Amino acid sequence: VKHLLIILSILFLSSCESTDNSSSSSSSDSSTEDVSTSSSASDNATDVIEHSAIFVSRAADESKYDRFNVTHVGWISKGWSYPNSTWETNLESCHSYGAKCQARVEFDAGRNYLTSFLETKEQNHADQASLDFYGNKIYYPWFPGFYWTSSYSPYYIDWLKDQMKTSLEASPDYIMIDAQTSSALNAKSYGGDFSSFSLDAYKTYLGKKYSNSELLEKGITDISTFNYKTFLVNKGYSPTSTNWGGYYWNLSTTPLIKDWFAFHQYSIGNLVSELVEYAKTLSDKNISFSTSSPVKDPYRSTFVSGIEFFTEELEQGVDFSGYNPFKPILSYKISELAGYGIVCNALPSPDWITIIQNNRPKQVRMWISQAYAYGANFMVPINEWAYDSSGNPHWFKTDNETHYDDLYDFIGKNNDLFNDYDPNTKTALIYSPEAGLAFSNAIYNAMKDLIENNIPFDVISAGDGWGKNDLVINKLNQYDVIIVNSDIQYFTSQQLEIINQLGSKKKDISDLNGIKEMLTSKVSTTPTNSNISIVPRKNKKNNKASYIFHLLNRNYDNSTDSIASKSNLRINIDSGFIKGSINKIYIHRPNKLTLDITPNVIGQKLELNIDELKTWGIIEVKIQ
Repeated sequence: VKHLLIILSILFLSSCESTDNSSSSSSSDSSTEDVSTSSSASDNATDVIEHSAIFVSRAADESKYDRFNVTHVGWISKGWSYPNSTWETNLESCHSYGAKCQARVEFDAGRNYLTSFLETKEQNHADQASLDFYGNKIYYPWFPGFYWTSSYSPYYIDWLKDQMKTSLEASPDYIMIDAQTSSALNAKSYGGDFSSFSLDAYKTYLGKKYSNSELLEKGITDISTFNYKTFLVNKGYSPTSTNWGGYYWNLSTTPLIKDWFAFHQYSIGNLVSELVEYAKTLSDKNISFSTSSPVKDPYRSTFVSGIEFFTEELEQGVDFSGYNPFKPILSYKISELAGYGIVCNALPSPDWITIIQNNRPKQVRMWISQAYAYGANFMVPINEWAYDSSGNPHWFKTDNETHYDDLYDFIGKNNDLFNDYDPNTKTALIYSPEAGLAFSNAIYNAMKDLIENNIPFDVISAGDGWGKNDLVINKLNQYDVIIVNSDIQYFTSQQLEIINQLGSKKKDISDLNGIKEMLTSKVSTTPTNSNISIVPRKNKKNNKASYIFHLLNRNYDNSTDSIASKSNLRINIDSGFIKGSINKIYIHRPNKLTLDITPNVIGQKLELNIDELKTWGIIEVKIQ
């Protein structure tokens, strides 16, 4: 075996040199260490939340912290159960245990706290409501009888600041600013907030953005008396009803509609940053701030000043068909390339309620392993809130911890295989926030095709000022392949100009064979239809650290809530993913002993035989 590894190292070094030489002409940085690009925002940056961190929510049973190697407790809120909240006690017990603690500033769940606060200002909640185009209050589907508040109301903003102030008094390590619901989420589901608070703020926004002559071109003769709702009514425009009871606007024909959505996103982003800055005036403690707004959501702001990571409820794809299981990966990839970590949980509905009603706790194993394989952290599912179609609350309680304790034990004992690791790829998929505004699902279908064909990829935002990785030709040139899909129809002329500079590097997702031919390095399984995903990752700080390849078993049957083990599997890895002389190769798996693997070398390819894969495994390639 020793002689074989020496020969293997020589073969890999020579093959990597030839790979570097063949690809250097297409890269803007010929000194790139390996197949991976440098993830711009995250290069050598210290992650605020380590990839091996293990979170529980504030509702978790404290007696189970040790069992799951808990390092962080999140979502501790004064708003829950107000005025009988135990949030201060929860923070104290969290610190006593030795975990890091995250307080939570609510946008919605603290409804009793909000109404009580407004009474001290001689205000009532109804007068602060976020309204749809027809003047109706927008009710929370998960809080029956309570409606969204306009985030442009000065009283609502004062309430958010009051939460921030009281949270700081309990000395948390992190503060999460909640999901920016209210006006921003109204824009996504109901066409925007048409309350007087919002309409007045939009008038101010337009007056600052455009000159009088530009406003006149847009049909606005006097900005001081402008009212967007009246403007639309007078021109005969109204939104279209959706199948969920909401509304949406035609982005192509409705006047000023793109400004309307940009205004909502800009305003909520400014509000979040304002809350962070307010907190810094009250405390000199080094606190990190997160938001729970979905990363992929172009309606709510996530990449804003002061936010360092995300704590999110992400739809995990409980309907195990089509692209559904891959949906959260979009958020994982967008955030990681921008240099942000994600601590996530599933959605109360449809995810947790489906798990509860259909008794499918083992499906959650796939959510956990997929999140950690892609650089995110999935909260230990000890006690998770859900709601049914009538808005009634339910709780997913882990009756049998053996469903998950092996996974978190695996993470806790192998933190060096997670921390400081980034994607290892030279392929990128372009995401259009504009397509997100139009509710396009094309990005998910493209991801499904790439994942099922084991083509590792990054996700880059097309721009519009929404993300932190807008299209820049020098950045794009670091990849061998740039993939677009039907969402290219939403690209601006400037974005298309940049994309078209790529020439033959640009490939449409419909041309999978052409994409595969462009890849300088590949991973695959034998047999190819094994339904095993390979996720290559490399250490961003240490070029002598091991190279990592996560193996995710996607052979799940929701009718029996079981994952079928795969036996006698072969993993094929091209040399371009690994730089350096190979020392050892291991396979790590939950609840199994770590094993050495003796590889076969076929040209520039490693062939690794795996005897069995249940839910998840990690191939570690150590170099000298």
